[in-house]
Amino acid sequence: IYQINFTETMPSKDMSAKLKEYQASVNVEATDAILTKWIASIPASLATADQLETLSIQVQGQEALKDKAPDAVFEAVMAYRMLLQNIAKDLIALRDAIRLRIPEIKEEDNLGVNVQILVLEALKTFADGVSGGGKDGSGVSIPSVTFAKDYLSGRATLEDKVLGGGEKEGPSKSQSLLKQLALYDADTVARLSRAYREVVSAQQSTLALFTLNSKKLFAPRVERSVH
Repeated sequence: IYQINFTETMPSKDMSAKLKEYQASVNVEATDAILTKWIASIPASLATADQLETLSIQVQGQEALKDKAPDAVFEAVMAYRMLLQNIAKDLIALRDAIRLRIPEIKEEDNLGVNVQILVLEALKTFADGVSGGGKDGSGVSIPSVTFAKDYLSGRATLEDKVLGGGEKEGPSKSQSLLKQLALYDADTVARLSRAYREVVSAQQSTLALFTLNSKKLFAPRVERSVH
């Protein structure tokens, strides 16, 4: 019968030291800094949402540019892309802070571990929405980081129709097509306005999860001394 040497299955001192080093790099203070940054950014995001609502109406009332995206629309799309890139980086740090504190799995006393798993699932849902990885619908309902590329690709298709790119007929004279181009820009900005509000909602949900469950997230199992 094969005998298990339990001393061989225990983590080495080097591994334990390295784990503590990893944990220190994403400690409570580091996660607090991320969440505090989010709290400070939320008013600006909501203000941007209001400004984009106004911009959408303005764009819809203007004659569409035939050969390029309006500067204001392009800048708004790229600003949103940058926001999501920063949030994606923050979500990785928040996820790692929890993952590195999942304790040894036991048959009992896993309440704190269950909380960790639930919060990790919520973070994954948010991250899938940001990255566009939630193909099964599991991601939060926000335009992903690919939104800028998708907008420019769609606009380029309309521009080719308006300008007659590669067609013998030459530039289109259809007024409806020009209006469609203006509506495309306006709808894009309106979608961005809603997206900022949806991102804020997801951030607030994450803040609530960390605030209400911080003890279990960072100390999922309290070791009790035996008397």
